[in-house]
Amino acid sequence: MNINIKWLAFILCISLIIFSCNNLTKKESIVETPINKSNWTKTEEKAFFDSCLKEASVNPNYTELEIKDYCNCTLNQMMSKYNEPTSSFDRKWANEVSENCLFEATGSKAIR
Repeated sequence: MNINIKWLAFILCISLIIFSCNNLTKKESIVETPINKSNWTKTEEKAFFDSCLKEASVNPNYTELEIKDYCNCTLNQMMSKYNEPTSSFDRKWANEVSENCLFEATGSKAIR
């Protein structure tokens, strides 16, 4: 139950970031570290991904493939930065990840 609350908080924050931004520009790539999945269970990965898909799908302007690419990107970035799921994450970092992943997934510099 505690993990579900953490996921909900994280997904809500990311969703707000995605849909509240007016202009997105390509930023310098976030330094990616090798993904350390050792502390993320398959269930946690799936829960994050499924929640992301559900939240991101509310915007009808993105294709299913773009949404999946975005969610894969954000999941990989989260797993790179945090060894385990958390609701206590760096909001500025999350905003940059969201913007970069959205740009990578859609090629768009602005919310459609």
